[in-house]
Amino acid sequence: MAHRILDFSQNPLRLRTRLKQLVVQPENEPAQTIPLEDIAVLIVSHPQVSFSQAVLEGIAENGAVLIACNKKSLPVL
Repeated sequence: MAHRILDFSQNPLRLRTRLKQLVVQPENEPAQTIPLEDIAVLIVSHPQVSFSQAVLEGIAENGAVLIACNKKSLPVL
């Protein structure tokens, strides 16, 4: 099992889950999927990233960590 760190800081996108996968949907691009069990850390710093409650539930159930960042890309404590 891989432990991936995902950083969503560059582009607007939508995150959701489907069949125990994180679905990453950038604007005007094809969606990509990543197994939730492979994610260790999810860093969100772009102001136009949206995600469903199921994403929060999925990463928590799999022991991953969500780090929300402010406009300066610093973690919000």
